[in-house]
Amino acid sequence: MKKIRVLLIEDNEDDALLTINHLKENDFEPFYKIVFTHEDLKALLTNEIWDCIISDYAMPNFTGLDALDEFLKHNLDIPFILLSGTMGETLAVKAMKMGASDYIMKNHLALLGSALDRELREAETLRQNKQKDIQIRADEKLLRKKNIEIELQNEELRQINDDMLLSMHQIKESETKFRAITNMSLDGICLVDLDGNFLFVNPMFCIITGFTSIELLNMTTYNLNSPSLLKLFLTNDETIAGKYLETVILRKDGINVITEVIGNIISIDNQPLVIGKIRDITERKRIEKALFESERFSRATLDALSSSIAVLNEQGEIIFENKAWRAIGADNSLIPSEKQKRYNYLNICDLVPLESEDYEYAKATAGGIRAVIRDEMQIFQLEYPCDSTTEKRWFHLQVTRFDGEGPVYVTVSHEDISGEKKPKFPYSKAKNVFENFRFKSGWV
Repeated sequence: MKKIRVLLIEDNEDDALLTINHLKENDFEPFYKIVFTHEDLKALLTNEIWDCIISDYAMPNFTGLDALDEFLKHNLDIPFILLSGTMGETLAVKAMKMGASDYIMKNHLALLGSALDRELREAETLRQNKQKDIQIRADEKLLRKKNIEIELQNEELRQINDDMLLSMHQIKESETKFRAITNMSLDGICLVDLDGNFLFVNPMFCIITGFTSIELLNMTTYNLNSPSLLKLFLTNDETIAGKYLETVILRKDGINVITEVIGNIISIDNQPLVIGKIRDITERKRIEKALFESERFSRATLDALSSSIAVLNEQGEIIFENKAWRAIGADNSLIPSEKQKRYNYLNICDLVPLESEDYEYAKATAGGIRAVIRDEMQIFQLEYPCDSTTEKRWFHLQVTRFDGEGPVYVTVSHEDISGEKKPKFPYSKAKNVFENFRFKSGWV
């Protein structure tokens, strides 16, 4: 059963029910309302949604054509079907010209179901077509807007090119100067047309590609086997030109060369050309990879040590810690949050309260670190107790300064020495050493 909302315009209740029964017999499940005045029709068309309108033609003081006229004012894409027992052919033609979907004589109501089914399909097709038209118009409007934006962008790029690049006439007049400048460039420079044909190459371009200038001037960019380079050099899309690309080109000897590429579309004597620059970054990539592997090796080595190790900058901020240090930091809630990428080890020592049993150790530690940072001591050491809930423990603290020029960094390490029977460097001795250093250096 096909559910359908029917607005039935009929002054005869028996005729209305007969119409509804014919719809049910034709596999429709109608929800319907019956009206027979102009005012009620106008209200229901305004305030409710309908799938079709079925109207009697002859009613007192209100005809089917009056109903059709009101229906048309609402611009509804639904069928309007007239029913009549007396309407002649002339009136039927008039109704169809006004906009009625169909008319059916009441003595042929058996045709109502098929007629309504057909008109509903046509109405749905009409709605879809209108929606497509609306979408097409919206797309066309958006396309016009985008074209204007692109044209404005292109105009800006053309203006930049006009300001920065020489015209072909100027290039011809200063060819010697141009070649002298490009010949000294450490980057490969070329000029190609939009078919990819090389028009000019400098010596460095030849060195990077392995081809001679004569060979290149008889080649195209296709021979360098680089889709990224082709995309930059061969397209006329100025939104791409001028952006750096990293790509691999095939050298004459078959070796792949990693390059950075920049290019721009220019106009010389009204001919669009591409000026491009490439830089061999193969060695730089190798060094970057080696540095990454070296850093990974160093970090893995430090993480493998049982001692807790951290590197502090001149302000006392921890810029690196190994796995053992992080584990201790996590146990003591010293791991920084996402908003606090670094935490200050000196501040942690300074904030130990005076009444704490760790106060003297923290004070000595902070003073020793600051002395090493100021290069007043080469190394600072301290042995201190740090008992757990199950055993007594001793640790050995050592602070050393990075050698060489550059920013000041110090390494702080904590090593568990609880396995030794006696501390090699007890606090009383560390305190005396620290006090002697403070007295001699005048540091407070």
